[in-house]
Amino acid sequence: KANTLRAWEREGILPKSIFKKPSADPRGVRRMYSRVMVEGLVRIAKEEKIFFPDKGKRLTETNFTEKAVQLFKTCNQI
Repeated sequence: KANTLRAWEREGILPKSIFKKPSADPRGVRRMYSRVMVEGLVRIAKEEKIFFPDKGKRLTETNFTEKAVQLFKTCNQI
């Protein structure tokens, strides 16, 4: 969800997206994520087993952030 992405950006779990869009909202611009970024994050989350809090791992116990940073770097070069 968008709220999760924003929270993870604030906490430094995800890098900030370079894609932005002007917004009439007084809070400023909208961050945009490509389909490749979102699908990549879902894939990484599944690989790192963080989707299910009762069965999965905590983010701090995974390589999620490192993999997300690499994904975003790759997407930003395309």
